[in-house]
Amino acid sequence: MDDASKENTLKFMARLIVLLILMITPLLSYAGSWPTHRGDTSRSGVSDEQLQFPLEEAWVFESKYPPQPAWSGPARRDGWHKTENLKPRVIFDWAYHVVADEDSLYFGSSSDDKIYCLDSKTGKERWVYYTDGPVRLAPTLDDGRVYVGSDDGHAYCLSADDGSLVWKYKAAPEEYYLSGNGRVVSKWPIRTGVLIRDGVAYFGSGLFKWEGVYLCALEAETGKEIWKNKVENLTPQGYLLASQERLYFPNSRGAPLVFNREDGGFLHEVGGSGGTFCLLTGDMLVYGPGKVGTLDAFPEGSNDQLATFQGNQMIVTPDVSYLHTDHDIRALDRNQFTRLKTLVTKLGNKIGSLEKELRKVEDKEGPEAKNLQADIDEARTTMVKAESELKDTLLWERDLSNPYSLILGGETLYAGGAGETVAMSGKDGDTLWKHSVQGRALDLAIAGNCLFVSTDQGKIHCFKSP
Repeated sequence: MDDASKENTLKFMARLIVLLILMITPLLSYAGSWPTHRGDTSRSGVSDEQLQFPLEEAWVFESKYPPQPAWSGPARRDGWHKTENLKPRVIFDWAYHVVADEDSLYFGSSSDDKIYCLDSKTGKERWVYYTDGPVRLAPTLDDGRVYVGSDDGHAYCLSADDGSLVWKYKAAPEEYYLSGNGRVVSKWPIRTGVLIRDGVAYFGSGLFKWEGVYLCALEAETGKEIWKNKVENLTPQGYLLASQERLYFPNSRGAPLVFNREDGGFLHEVGGSGGTFCLLTGDMLVYGPGKVGTLDAFPEGSNDQLATFQGNQMIVTPDVSYLHTDHDIRALDRNQFTRLKTLVTKLGNKIGSLEKELRKVEDKEGPEAKNLQADIDEARTTMVKAESELKDTLLWERDLSNPYSLILGGETLYAGGAGETVAMSGKDGDTLWKHSVQGRALDLAIAGNCLFVSTDQGKIHCFKSP
C-alpha cells in the first residue's frame, strides 16, 4: 500500500470511529453548562457534572404568578378506544424550564411574557426582556447569546450579558392575533423552542394546520433566513430535536414528524401513540408517554416501530438505560435489553402476519397451512425464550414516588415528584439525598455545581454542592 492509500485509509478509520462514537453516545451537557432543555439537542437529560452530597438549598426564586399552560390536563377517559386514566401528553410548559451556565440562569415566563436572567449563585435578577406574548419553552444558550420563541410569533436572539436585542424574526405571513387560554397570541406562535446546531437556528411557527405552519432555519448569529417552508399536517408543540441529518418536530398529542435539516424537506411521520417527551439516542428516537404511559422506539429515518417500553421518561447511556414510570425506576443492560426487546417486537409482528396468512388458507390440513403453523410455533417459541431472557437484563429496580422528571448527572440520577426531589445512585438505586420543594418538580437541570428544580407553582429551587 502506497503512502496516499495509507493516508486515505487512516482518514476513513478516523471518520468511522467518530461516527461510531456518535451512534452510541448522546451529546452530553458538559460540566458547568446546561445550554438547552434536557441539556442537548438530543434531549438526553444527561450531564457529566457530578455533584457532591449533601446538597444545600442556596436560594428559591418565587414568581409572582405560576405558569399559565397552554393546555390543561387530558380528559378522564377515551370512550372511543375504551381507555381510562389518560396521561397528559402536551406538558411542555407546566413549569418554568431553565437553562444555565456557570454564572447565570435563564428561563421564559408564560405568565408575564418575560425572559429572565438570574445570578445562578444568588438567585438575584440580572436582567429581563419583554416579549409580546407568553414564553412557553426554555431558551437556548449559544456563543454568548440567548435564543427564545414566543407566542407573539417571533423568534428572539438576545445578548446573554445584558439582554439587549441582537435580532428578531417573524415567520408569520401577517399580523393576526387571537384569544387563546385567556391571552392574546399570534395565530402562528412559536412553541418548539429555538434549537441551535452548527450555527443554525431552527424552529416551527404556527398552531393551526389549516392556517399553515412554517418551519424555519436562520443563521444563528445574524438571523438571516436560510430556508422557510410551509407545511401541513403538523401542530408543532414541544421541544424540537436534531440529529446529524434530521429535525424531529413533536406534534402535540400526535406522533412526531421528521424533516431534512439541510432544506426542511418532509421525510416521514413516525408511528406510535403521541406525546411531547422525545429523546434521540444514537440512531433511535424514543418518545411518549402516549395515553397510558408508554415509550415508543423507532430507528432514525424510519417509521417502523422497534419496541415499546412501559414508562413516562427514559435516560440512556452507552451501557445502561433507566426507565421511569409512575411507581418505580429500573436500570437495564442497554444493549441486551434493546436487542431482546426489538427481537420480541419483530417476532410479535411476524406472528401476526403469519396468522393472517393462515386464516386465508382454505385447506387447514394441507401442507401450506401446516408450514405456516410450524413457522408460527417456531417464532412463538423464540419469542417466549427472548421474553424470559429480558428478566436477566434488569440490573436493579426500586419503588419511586417521584414520577415527574428524571436526569442524570455524572453517576447520579435525580428524580422530581410531588413536593420532593431525590438523588439516587445510578449504580444501585440507593438514595443519596432528598429535599422538599414547593409543588410538583417538573423540570431539573445541572450547571455550575448546582441542581435547579422548577415546579408547577412557579418556584425555582437552587441546591448547591458543599
